[in-house]
Amino acid sequence: MDCSTLWEPLSFLGTEYREPFTLVILNQPISIKKECVIFPAVYRITVDGGTDRWLDWLEASGACGVSNLGLPDLITGDFDSIRPDTMITLKEKSVCFESTPDQDLTDFSKAVKCAKEKQAANLIIAICEVSGRLDQILSQLNTLHTHEERIVLLSSCSATWLLRPGSHEIYVSGLKSRDILSHDRWIGLIPVGAPSRVTTSGLKWNLDNTEMKFGGLISSSNTYSNDPVIKIKTDQPLIWSMGIDISNNKKSGNQLNIP
Repeated sequence: MDCSTLWEPLSFLGTEYREPFTLVILNQPISIKKECVIFPAVYRITVDGGTDRWLDWLEASGACGVSNLGLPDLITGDFDSIRPDTMITLKEKSVCFESTPDQDLTDFSKAVKCAKEKQAANLIIAICEVSGRLDQILSQLNTLHTHEERIVLLSSCSATWLLRPGSHEIYVSGLKSRDILSHDRWIGLIPVGAPSRVTTSGLKWNLDNTEMKFGGLISSSNTYSNDPVIKIKTDQPLIWSMGIDISNNKKSGNQLNIP
């Protein structure tokens, strides 16, 4: 079924208005500035060893220890990679543990399922860096296709989500006035799973009912025009990815300005 969806990246990248979201932390390195992920989250799910990564990141970011700020609300997985002392400490703090041993689903997919059951927020932000194993990256893209929820894959260098068949508007004017976009301001529109016919406005290189597919044309390394809104119409699911720079290692002079 076709849909019409508005996307406001600043709602989860930091602005006066920030949309509440459920945060999912996978067992991957975390290199994101703490301001971008802690405060708007209404529910936090860590996956197994991702719990240790999250707590270590909180401590390194100076965000832990204030009224349990940032502690997970739920920890999922088969608990074979989380540190035993972490389990003991968090159980003492009454953090909920939910075993999800099903081997037919990925840890990411199981965490999204748990988030849906909790009904905490309509938007899910998953922390996952896009370097390392290609099979895991492709698996994460597959998870976007297999769930109806709005899910954003957020790394220190990109934000990625799925555009379902229909019309989409992505508000980018605020991004251009803040130090959020990566220096080359790249955009990718990638048809993963099926050929897509796509029409766009607001890009430097627009598409006009253009067929995109693997083995043919894909829109990688596109970028912005001067329009405040990018409009996209697609007849098949389409991956949107945009370059950002919210690394925790940015120099203080270029840090993201969070009100």
